[in-house]
Amino acid sequence: MFEVRTNAVRKIERQKRIVEAAADRKNGMTVNAIAAKMGVSRNAIEKYLRDERLSVSSGIKLDTRKATYHRTCLNCGTKIRVESPYRRCCSVCNTNARGAMV
Repeated sequence: MFEVRTNAVRKIERQKRIVEAAADRKNGMTVNAIAAKMGVSRNAIEKYLRDERLSVSSGIKLDTRKATYHRTCLNCGTKIRVESPYRRCCSVCNTNARGAMV
């Protein structure tokens, strides 16, 4: 089948690629050579290097997490935390609603 990766794993992998690209650039490699080595586009490498400069120069660690919203389920009233501003029901009520629509 295929491997399921969470957003946290993807963020860690991206941070590793950013650090690797910055290290290669400091060692004198060109952007095209880094792109060929890592198997990504030149634009991706340029973005990695911009992100690295931003985080190093400003002293802030880049936070790419999605915003979470604290809501109350409209159906049962339980407190929920969701990533979408449009989600208004908890997973239990949402599953029950799907069964009713079939």
